Amino acid sequence: MQVLGGVVVLASLAGVVRLSSSAKINQELLSTADPLLNSNP
Repeated sequence: MQVLGGVVVLASLAGVVRLSSSAKINQELLSTADPLLNSNP
């Protein structure tokens, strides 16, 4: 049972890291893409 608990904790931590990293990547892509999109007529 302790192994299952550890796996659940690791899975939840990995999910949080994925969400935070994906959010940062999305913000970087948007910040870099906005000038390009705005420059187009």
